[in-house]
Amino acid sequence: MRTFFLSYFAALTLFAAGCGDDETSPSGGGGASSGGEGGTGGTGGETGGAPSQGGAGGAGGGPIRCDEPASAVIGPDGGELSHCGATLTIPAGAVSAEETFTIAIEATPPEAPFEREFASPIFVITPEEPALNALLSLTLEHEAGDSRFELAWYDETEQTFFPINPCEVTDTSKQQFVGLLGTYTVLRDINDYPDTTSGLGDGTMNLDFLGAPSVFDLDSPGSYGIFENRADGGRNVTLIAQRDVEGGIERLRADVLLDEGGASGTLIQVEWLSTVLGGGYSYIDGLVGSDGTLDITETAEGRLVGSFSANVNGGNPPAEEPLAATFDVSAELFKFPPELECPGPR
Repeated sequence: MRTFFLSYFAALTLFAAGCGDDETSPSGGGGASSGGEGGTGGTGGETGGAPSQGGAGGAGGGPIRCDEPASAVIGPDGGELSHCGATLTIPAGAVSAEETFTIAIEATPPEAPFEREFASPIFVITPEEPALNALLSLTLEHEAGDSRFELAWYDETEQTFFPINPCEVTDTSKQQFVGLLGTYTVLRDINDYPDTTSGLGDGTMNLDFLGAPSVFDLDSPGSYGIFENRADGGRNVTLIAQRDVEGGIERLRADVLLDEGGASGTLIQVEWLSTVLGGGYSYIDGLVGSDGTLDITETAEGRLVGSFSANVNGGNPPAEEPLAATFDVSAELFKFPPELECPGPR
């Protein structure tokens, strides 16, 4: 799981790295007119299938051939290139010299990620690493629907798509500012999720920590048990429960990786917070604290029963303290929706 998050962070870092800090004023050269503006191309069907590449209506001309790339030479004055549902906007001053930008549709796309389907064509936008003074705006149109849609960028090294938080969204489009071009698409999550975590999961975690036993109930306000499916057949489970104590609130969180079959797993994270103490203690597998253990079984009724323990780090001065808990809980399928993230051009 850590590999996934590190790769995702690295992908996002590339976007920022693609945009230089140089604020040199552009000089000379006018922007080239953009390619014809087309409507959204057809969408993909089953996971891993290629999106349709039907023709789209042209702006003031004949139909746009989605199976043929569109190009435009754009200079320091800026410009825009649109092709079959993808629009790349180059603001004035983003490039110091004329650059040829191209949008093409991938005819043999890679497989869609786990539990995702393509909701737009797969767009290959070049040059992949243009010399930029500011970020470019990329907007992709997608099919309408009540599903979760994600803007995604393809990492050639990892050979998979990584989701990107959008800046602006509509019912049929996702937009973000990027400093790295390449392969982009919109993905549709095949799952239907509850709107919030409220009321998800139930059961208790019985904690023994700092010499005082306590019970954390997943039915209490602000508490929940959720999971996400994994491509390897396992599940990422998050249990969060809080309780009122004299003078404040205590909160216990446990994240576990449940292996396929539900008979074993790995303790990923434990966190105990107290508003009374004004801080907390934590364990993160391989990073913070030590000696994390997990004993877990999924019952025939789908409940998760077991125990976990770890030496958690915290306090003032920082020190490790032993923490142990037993649990009998249920968790429900949930995924937090993408958050809006707008760095803006610079």
